Amino acid sequence: GSGRVSFMLKELESAKTLIHFKEQLPYDFTGLSKDLAGWMMQLERLRAIAEKRAFTLDKDTFRKYIEEIETSLSERVI
Repeated sequence: GSGRVSFMLKELESAKTLIHFKEQLPYDFTGLSKDLAGWMMQLERLRAIAEKRAFTLDKDTFRKYIEEIETSLSERVI
């Protein structure tokens, strides 16, 4: 698509890094909540890998993230 995604890593201290995620999308982008939910799942997966623990990408968690994002977006006034 015509969007852009970037990640910036900043070391906070030994064994602690901040990941800054930025996504730029056109105003007419469809499927925004699904797109953001997918990125949220991937960021959680990265965290799990860094913390050396298991993480399962499942449909229920994906749906939960979509609902949270849609609620948040519906509360915003442009």
